[in-house]
Amino acid sequence: MRLCPVERTSLFMGKVISSAVLIFMVELVTVPLFIILFNYTIDNLPSLALVILLGTLGFVFVGTLLSALTVNTRTREILLPVIIFPVITPVILSSVTATSRILGGDDFASIIGELQVLIAYDIIFFIAAQLVFEYVIEE
Repeated sequence: MRLCPVERTSLFMGKVISSAVLIFMVELVTVPLFIILFNYTIDNLPSLALVILLGTLGFVFVGTLLSALTVNTRTREILLPVIIFPVITPVILSSVTATSRILGGDDFASIIGELQVLIAYDIIFFIAAQLVFEYVIEE
């Protein structure tokens, strides 16, 4: 018996949107504070915004899927970080590398490789999560 009469992919998208909005609100406050407190001058703000957007979406896609997977386990507080860290490592490495290059004054061409990794990761995990989310939250 289903308690919510909507498609399960709609539930996934709702969870993704709500998580992304919350994370973007936090980033909207912390990124300008970081820039001000560490006295950075960012010449390429659109590139930084793109890296933040792609990194956040990759984190949200994977986090939403894996949190739904572990929600019914007894040790979810321990299990989720153990499962999510190896899966999210490419997003972390690519985002950190691209951000350090942007803050170092490099141009957009220097972060193309990292952006390709982030875009591929986001597309793969968005599609994979859409396909398997229905089976993940089955009773």
